[in-house]
Amino acid sequence: MTKFGKVAVEATGLLTSAKATDPRDAWDSAAKARLGYSKHCPRNAYVGLCEEGLVKGVQPGRWLTSDINKSYAVKAVQALREDPAWLKKKTLLWRKVSAPSAKVPNGQLDVVFGLWEEGLITN
Repeated sequence: MTKFGKVAVEATGLLTSAKATDPRDAWDSAAKARLGYSKHCPRNAYVGLCEEGLVKGVQPGRWLTSDINKSYAVKAVQALREDPAWLKKKTLLWRKVSAPSAKVPNGQLDVVFGLWEEGLITN
C-alpha cells in the first residue's frame, strides 16, 4: 500500500474511533504523523469520499467547497465497483477518471486503492 493509502486508512481510524470528527483534521493529523506534511490532492480525494458517504464508519457531510480531486476519487470508486480488475490497471483507471484532461495523478487513486484494499469503501 502506498503512503497516501496508509494515511487514508489511518485517518479513517481516527474518525471511527472518535479521535477526530472532521475528515480534514483526521487526514492532516494522520499525514503529519506518517509523512510530516499534508498534500492537497490526496487530502481532498479522501475528504470528498467522506463527503459522499463512501468511507465505512464516516458520516457524510460537507467539508469541501468544490474540488476536482473529489470527482476523481468518486469516479474511481464507481469504476472499481463495476470491475475490481481496475486495481491492476492504475494508469488506465487514472486516464478514465481524469478524462478529458491530461492532468498528472497526484496520489488521488492511492487514497481510493488503500481504502478499497482495507475494505473501508462502503457497498
